[in-house]
Amino acid sequence: MPTDFERRRFLSIWNDEIPEHSPPDIYLCGFGPVASGIVTAQWLAERRPVEVVLCGIGGTFDPVLAPVGTAVEIGHVATDTVGAQSRGAPFPELGKWELPSEMGFPQIPSGLSLPAGPFESKVDQELVLRQGSLGLLTVGIASGSRATALERRKRFPGVLVEDMEGFSVALACRLAGVRCSIYRGLTNEVGDRNVANWQVDQSLRSLVQLVFRAAVASQTEPRPEGKIQ
Repeated sequence: MPTDFERRRFLSIWNDEIPEHSPPDIYLCGFGPVASGIVTAQWLAERRPVEVVLCGIGGTFDPVLAPVGTAVEIGHVATDTVGAQSRGAPFPELGKWELPSEMGFPQIPSGLSLPAGPFESKVDQELVLRQGSLGLLTVGIASGSRATALERRKRFPGVLVEDMEGFSVALACRLAGVRCSIYRGLTNEVGDRNVANWQVDQSLRSLVQLVFRAAVASQTEPRPEGKIQ
């Protein structure tokens, strides 16, 4: 989880609603795309887990398809934290934001030399975690207005959720050859910074139930993909 606030509330809700089952061990990855990637890489090198599960809160780009107060499992993750601005359409006042795939500079080139051997895949700005329709956009600064949210959704029409850690954690896992799952409780509509409108506790309740059901399912059957709880 990114923050101690999320961890404390998650564990409190778990113990209230599922007291007969012990909660999972939760380690903090840090807040934001830089810290979370670095800390995750350190944990991977030290613990060498089979799977990493990233949980926490986030925002929804579409409250109809992914309602506030629910929790979702992510199928693929993208980031707009890497790229360059150039002049012209579609946003003349800001410049067009060119992503790594458009610039021809992948974040991870094919054949990159790593301690465990060469990394064969190229990584631009997207990673597929599993076959599922729910997409996540990882940003460096959370959207502060509806206009920013709409601009980001235009660049990444396949995403439904915004967070600040998912892509970084997923990339660290991919480079280490470790499976990564991401679950997010949806507290607010992306761009709405009025905390009075947020549903933090309800989204974390949904997240607790989704994580618990996924844990049970992983022991008895193939894991659910792209679920909303």
